[in-house]
Amino acid sequence: MGKGDRLIKGIIEELLKKLLEDNIPDLECYGKDVRLFEIACDDLQFYLMNKWNMDTQDNIEFRKKFLDCIVEEGENILPLLELWAKNWYMKWKQRVMIVFNSEKWNRNYKQVTRLANKGESKLSPRELREFTYPIALTLLEHGEFACLRIMSENFIKLYMANIEESPTTVQEKLNMINSIIRDAVGKIAFKGPIIFIKVGNLYFRNL
Repeated sequence: MGKGDRLIKGIIEELLKKLLEDNIPDLECYGKDVRLFEIACDDLQFYLMNKWNMDTQDNIEFRKKFLDCIVEEGENILPLLELWAKNWYMKWKQRVMIVFNSEKWNRNYKQVTRLANKGESKLSPRELREFTYPIALTLLEHGEFACLRIMSENFIKLYMANIEESPTTVQEKLNMINSIIRDAVGKIAFKGPIIFIKVGNLYFRNL
């Protein structure tokens, strides 16, 4: 990452830090809440990429587009981002639960992790990244704002864990993505928590 890209990244993060701190009491983006902040940065990128109809996941291209938007629109973009931050935190509270019971955590975490690892082993990192994007955008279109990558990746992994053979042709991959999207839309009809977080750990609810 060049100096200019680091500068743009810093501008985005500082703006998001202020937006989140204005909406979330006692938030420490660079302290105890750094994981929340990292997830929010990722989710904001998905949101804006969808809004700008970007057909690539390239981080550098996104950052340049963001800077162009700031230069062209200036403070006019702030109401949009402020609304996003409020919606994001509302969804975070709905979808994320902090787990304190270690016994419950260990039992559920091991079960879901085993399935996720089995599914992930059938995909390359590149395939997982490519498949995640359309699913995350679908979740956005259905009112989800928080933990888009985590939910999308785990929908993929859990789906892959339950099939015998990995898709190889373009058509098979398209069919797989469509199946995962249908499954994901059905599962997010559940209004409670899907992501469970314990200090140092994270697991996805296998609905």
